[in-house]
Amino acid sequence: MHLPFLQAYFNAWLVNDAKRHIFVALWVILQVTVFVVGHTNYEQSDNFTNMREAMGSGFAYFKATTLNLHLTTAVILLPLCRTIISYLRRTPLNRIIPFDDAILFHQLIGYTICFFAVLHMFIYAVVKASPDSSGKRMSTSEFINLWFGIGPQLVGNLMMTCLILIFLTSLPFVIRRYHELFWYTHHISFIFFGLFSFHGSWCEMQPDREPKCEHAGVFWKYWIFSGILYTIERILREVRARRGTFITKVLLHPSDVVEIQFRRADISYKPGQYIILSCPEVSLLEWHPFTLTSAPQEDFLSIHMRQAGDFTQAFARRLGCGPNLETKKMESVTEKTEQPLLPVIHIDGPFGSASQDVFKYEVITLFAAGIGVTPFASILKSIWYRIHYPDGSGSMGRSMRLKKVHFYWICRDYQTVEWFQDLLRALEEEDKDGLLEIQVYLTGELSTEQIHNVALNDASNKGLETNGDGPRDAMTGLQAPTYYGRPNMDVIFERLSDQYHSTDVGVFVCGPKSLEKSIHVAANTHSQAGEDGTRFIFNKENF
Repeated sequence: MHLPFLQAYFNAWLVNDAKRHIFVALWVILQVTVFVVGHTNYEQSDNFTNMREAMGSGFAYFKATTLNLHLTTAVILLPLCRTIISYLRRTPLNRIIPFDDAILFHQLIGYTICFFAVLHMFIYAVVKASPDSSGKRMSTSEFINLWFGIGPQLVGNLMMTCLILIFLTSLPFVIRRYHELFWYTHHISFIFFGLFSFHGSWCEMQPDREPKCEHAGVFWKYWIFSGILYTIERILREVRARRGTFITKVLLHPSDVVEIQFRRADISYKPGQYIILSCPEVSLLEWHPFTLTSAPQEDFLSIHMRQAGDFTQAFARRLGCGPNLETKKMESVTEKTEQPLLPVIHIDGPFGSASQDVFKYEVITLFAAGIGVTPFASILKSIWYRIHYPDGSGSMGRSMRLKKVHFYWICRDYQTVEWFQDLLRALEEEDKDGLLEIQVYLTGELSTEQIHNVALNDASNKGLETNGDGPRDAMTGLQAPTYYGRPNMDVIFERLSDQYHSTDVGVFVCGPKSLEKSIHVAANTHSQAGEDGTRFIFNKENF
């Protein structure tokens, strides 16, 4: 009875999760293999007999952890090479390697480094505290002098301090509340790499035969390749960022969301991609990712920035749109002057993301929560241009495979909807063939005035047509009705699976982890087995 469901769930797992889970499993297997092979080598090698006698059985475990640290340190910078990752996700390798999860893999490598670093130090402490072959145990003062002495122990302690600071400031709640602390503390990783490079220079663990210190002080060789790639990436970022970028317009939307429009001639991009932005007048070193909300068919680029941290608030104040100000509009007199009214910004990118794959499907569902609507704004605008220019004539628009778009926007209040209210209205007016279905969910409490307004408008709209220029929703002004409360994902996906047989439905999500998880589970649960079944292909934003 449950076999078709299990088969469907397994098929959905293969599509949505297999790449990531297999990649993590291979990473774990690789780490275990390196540790076991290293331990076996140092336990049985006839070139380390003296060290095994001096340190006991802990020597092989101690040395094995160094191999894991060499491997993890060698690759931790690779997932941060955004330009290379964006290029590789356009190749067939993207079918095998989950490039969209590059940051998650970087985090996994960081956790692995922390694990083996702690294990490395723990084994060293146990070995040194244990009695030697003659039964003599090191005194407490000798142990303290050794642990905090000048040499590899001091360097190791400094490296561990760096790792602790990086780990603590990388916790999710710290990143959300104190992003600047995370950003600056993360850069002490360069100190870690510098200390790591000569941690073994003292040649403390010597083999029995000459040359005994041939490999001392060569730890830099393990990370130099990825380090060079990352350095080139950062240099290219700085070079590309120095090209002329001029802010042309700033709009302050409700809920302290700032829309920034700018121009740069050398950028071409796809809907759903993102850039990395820096404002030297606010911070010389900080770079922050923002999804482009403009469409490629427009003659400008734009982002929507919610003022939720120190950088975004300081940037907004410099733009003249600090928190809790009334909606207003600013324009620079010219695009370039000796003393511009608006600050200079540097941008790098664009970079690839999961959302840019929306036009590969005939049916897509877009789930956004609050400011998470930004990647879909660019997509919806591009759809508008493609509807408006269906024959692909001119420079704006081209035909597309897409036949149906289900857009779900979960907002706390009505003010959030105003960010893209005009865009959604324009899409409804141009959508003569029913391509777009909009569902807006308001999860916050309504005021008494809003409740009366909704009741009056609903009563006056009864019996009227809902197409063309028919009645509009009292809250959003859209023809699509507004739903109050959180959406039931099981109901939504069950309806979609009944509606689209023999179809791969693209599911795209940008929002908090709780929303991603609920949609991910629903997509897997409601995928159907067989040729006539519906498969939900899950994609989420991650940068």
